[in-house]
Amino acid sequence: MTDQRSDSTSRFRRNGPGSRPGLVLIPAAARKVQIPLIASGGFATGSGLVAAFALGASAVNMGTRFVASTEAPVHQNVKDQIVANDERATQLVFREFNSTARVARNTISEEIARRSAQPGATFADLASGARGRVAGSRPATEERPRCRHPMSLTVLTR
Repeated sequence: MTDQRSDSTSRFRRNGPGSRPGLVLIPAAARKVQIPLIASGGFATGSGLVAAFALGASAVNMGTRFVASTEAPVHQNVKDQIVANDERATQLVFREFNSTARVARNTISEEIARRSAQPGATFADLASGARGRVAGSRPATEERPRCRHPMSLTVLTR
């Protein structure tokens, strides 16, 4: 079973106003199921892995962290930006539509957030990726906000 909380970029999650953070959801799910639980979303370091284990997960699913790996077929500018980012380098978008996504904070994500406050706003020109078709053609702060993970690794340990 996979726990995909609001930090995960899964397209199947439901994370509207009633969503629960991993610190609440992981132990609650672990108490209710008798099968391995894989926690997803926001895990990028060994300390995050240890925290997931302490909360009751059997494994973590890492996506974005592996985009910065040598093997990932991603432009080096994007990898460098991922590594340079801190916890403030992302923002949540589309929460108003119960389809929250955590994306890189950049000019596009800021525009999505601005438009979200306007009734009847459209986003196709921003979310389609048309402005970031050629990876690395602009600074990562202006690239497409949502990462399509070319690599994902599930670390099974128990």
